[in-house]
Amino acid sequence: MKEYDIYISYDNADNKPLIGSDKGWITYFKTFLELILEQILNKKPTFLFFPNNENPSSVSIENVQILVCILSPSFVNSKNCIEDVDIFLSSKKNDHAHAEKTIFKVGKAPISRHQEPSSLQSLRSYELYKREFQSQDLKEAVDFFAAESERTFWMNLVDLAYDVSYDLCANKSETYSIGFTKKKSPHTVYLAQTGNAHLNERNYIKRELQKHGFKVLPDQPFPANLREAEVFIKKNLQKSVLSIHLIGDNYGRTSQNEQSSIVELESKIAEEYGAQIHAENQYNDKIRDFKQIIWVSPEGNKTDQRQKSFIEKLIEEAESLEDVEILQTPIEDLKSIIKKEVLMTSIKRTFAGKKSNKNKLYLVYDKIDKEEGKSMAKYLENQGVEVLIPAFDGELMEIRQHHINNLRICDAAIIHYGKVNEQWVQMKFLDLLKSSGFGRSKPLTAKAIYASEGAKINPEFYKNFDIDIITSGANLHPESFHSFLAKLDRVFYE
Repeated sequence: MKEYDIYISYDNADNKPLIGSDKGWITYFKTFLELILEQILNKKPTFLFFPNNENPSSVSIENVQILVCILSPSFVNSKNCIEDVDIFLSSKKNDHAHAEKTIFKVGKAPISRHQEPSSLQSLRSYELYKREFQSQDLKEAVDFFAAESERTFWMNLVDLAYDVSYDLCANKSETYSIGFTKKKSPHTVYLAQTGNAHLNERNYIKRELQKHGFKVLPDQPFPANLREAEVFIKKNLQKSVLSIHLIGDNYGRTSQNEQSSIVELESKIAEEYGAQIHAENQYNDKIRDFKQIIWVSPEGNKTDQRQKSFIEKLIEEAESLEDVEILQTPIEDLKSIIKKEVLMTSIKRTFAGKKSNKNKLYLVYDKIDKEEGKSMAKYLENQGVEVLIPAFDGELMEIRQHHINNLRICDAAIIHYGKVNEQWVQMKFLDLLKSSGFGRSKPLTAKAIYASEGAKINPEFYKNFDIDIITSGANLHPESFHSFLAKLDRVFYE
């Protein structure tokens, strides 16, 4: 029996502290991987890990079940990293073919295949770097909770975690098994009805969701009457953060005395509800989660004419909607995607939840900059910060009192310098300086002025004060925010 389950081999250059943090990329990677594995296995695996890249003894590496190599230009040029691979393979020389199956290759930064050690070249790479949308450049992922990280960093990390779990279960079945999670999720998923051809797949997806602690709706019999069914669907959707729809080849049963199928009815109501949530998030300063995943059978040639018309309309409308994902892939791909969505939701909640319970950030902006201010507030909320915003409706004194209350209870503040003049910015800055007079019990943890593109700021005015100046260029969410958020709450980076 091996003493350790997993050893992470990396070069120290890849674990230098990230901006605004005392933790490096590899340390984050290990933390995230450990968390996902614990959720899959209901037990933490044992890691042989050296956060400061101390060299392990060959005896230690020989007592490891799985080797995870963090590939980068630094790794392939590191004598110690190459030795790690050789020692691991040598320890399994009696079963070299199996040894390679227990090596997992993680791409931190892009390198060409021929640069890799020969023993790793044939292995699958779990690429955790991102592709820039416009330039198509490949870059390291460092903003782990940004929206663009979902389809790159997190999806591939979850893939890696499952493959590592399967290996641990196969070789340590007396210790590990992939089973029901012990922690219950507060999240609810709406799993729509489907035709007879896909009932088995629907039941499988339901079990997977329940296995990960999600509540699955509807959990009561479906009403036969159309009007009652509409109310029933809406009530269940309002309790859910995700709806899943399996659209098969046949149009399916209709509700009593009605022409529309139950499947089409659920899809239409979920689409309307999703549009409503998106509008509220955009215009009413609410941050609510709701997403649709719609799977359409790829067997289009077997589809009846009425179902074909329904699917064509569904796909056409979905292209213009936010948070709707249409999949025309084998059903196994859908199962895989749902597993990843479930785990990513749980992981983000774990990290963001730590932070939002502790810190309040007051984002100060003027009515003229309301749209950009709301966009920035949503971005900061997604980083796990509780964002306080100004009031613009009501009497002048009420608006001022709301501003003072925010200054009294916030932990940090950002002044947004957009279309306003700098005199307005300086006035709000002076409010920050005198906020202790409003009844604050402790000083602000962090202060910043965010100057959007085109805003000209005079740094001399602020040079003798402890305040960050964040400039954006054309980017609404610059890298500089990472350093500011780290000051606000280091829990996010630990």
